[in-house]
Amino acid sequence: MTIAGLQYRPSGWGLVRIAAFVVAILWVIGLLFPAPDKTLAHVPIARDIAADPRLRPALAPRDDGRGVLDYTTLRQISPQTKTIAWVGGSSTMQYRDVHKARKKKNQDLDKAARKAKRQKRKLRELLPSKVLDELTQRCDLDSVVDVYINPGMRTLDQYIFLQHVLATKPTALILTLNPYWAFNDFALNRRQDVFPGALYRGVDDELTRFWSSVLGQPSDFAYARAARVLPVVRDRWDYHRQLFEFWQGVQPNIQGTQKQRNQRKRQLRKEAQRESVDTLRMSRCAPDCINVDPDGASYRLLRQMFEMIRNSGVNAVVYEAPLNLKGLMDDVPDASDENLAAQFASLLKQQSAAIRTIADEFSSPSVSVITADDWEPDGLKFNDVIHLSSMGNLPQELTDALAPMVGCGATR
Repeated sequence: MTIAGLQYRPSGWGLVRIAAFVVAILWVIGLLFPAPDKTLAHVPIARDIAADPRLRPALAPRDDGRGVLDYTTLRQISPQTKTIAWVGGSSTMQYRDVHKARKKKNQDLDKAARKAKRQKRKLRELLPSKVLDELTQRCDLDSVVDVYINPGMRTLDQYIFLQHVLATKPTALILTLNPYWAFNDFALNRRQDVFPGALYRGVDDELTRFWSSVLGQPSDFAYARAARVLPVVRDRWDYHRQLFEFWQGVQPNIQGTQKQRNQRKRQLRKEAQRESVDTLRMSRCAPDCINVDPDGASYRLLRQMFEMIRNSGVNAVVYEAPLNLKGLMDDVPDASDENLAAQFASLLKQQSAAIRTIADEFSSPSVSVITADDWEPDGLKFNDVIHLSSMGNLPQELTDALAPMVGCGATR
């Protein structure tokens, strides 16, 4: 091979020298310039987690190849502190102002978020904070929650993160199953960073390797190998943020004013919402999205999760998040179709029964399972099908199941 214009024919040995030179340069950069601490400012729901000192963000920012944060990054705790790991999605949050926006036919959650930020208050309340409040009222307990929560987390995401969680040996685990995603074979995962993160951590699991090869990218495997020996590759996200912020300061107008950039972002977001609204609405795909298929990928992942929890010996509460069937029907073009309503209700019953069947197959005294058939929390209010605007007594119900697992027996 000759490079045109240079009359240079690289040899195999020359390519090896170039690769070695690049590796050496990256290694030296990692030694001379430690990674800037840009992570915690950009983790999912960071502002909401930071508002409660009892919570520790455990997920890395989206697109960060690590997937989860190293414990050296998290706030240090004493050996006596009880650690509760919580894995779930947006059904673990209470969206405070969105309920009013829905009544005004305003479907833009991002607009509510911007309004909350301007007024310097939180858009969301986190269920882990509410449960810790309940535990504190019942007994003297020094505890923290490692938050593995991200809006839109799918079954495969949970499965991969759960392996990391169980390896950390928390005092207790809470796993939230979203009825929309638990058995949804049409949307197995959302976070692309789960694959390089799992490969980097060396997760030796057949299902993880299979889905990484099917849904992952070649770069995921390259990152996993390079990140183990080169800190500058492992922490590339932090370096990227540092360079991006520096470049913004040097060339503030290179892409127009901040207002223009925000307008472009909003326009792109609206276009994406218009393209995806039909597939995201549960009413449009509920017969398929919540249909239980024992041979489906999500069913197998859920079975494996229950088996992992049982084999780990970790105390765990696994619960099916409440679903707003009325809200589901409100989104149906012909909400008066009683047959359709009955079909949805039947599918949800089958889903709860499937979770119970899997739980019974891998039953353990240290695992408490709560399906939608087992409870009807009072005072719940919904923004839509799954997102809460009021948690009602849901924190109390979960605390009842969690308290014995963390030694919360004596009341104040």
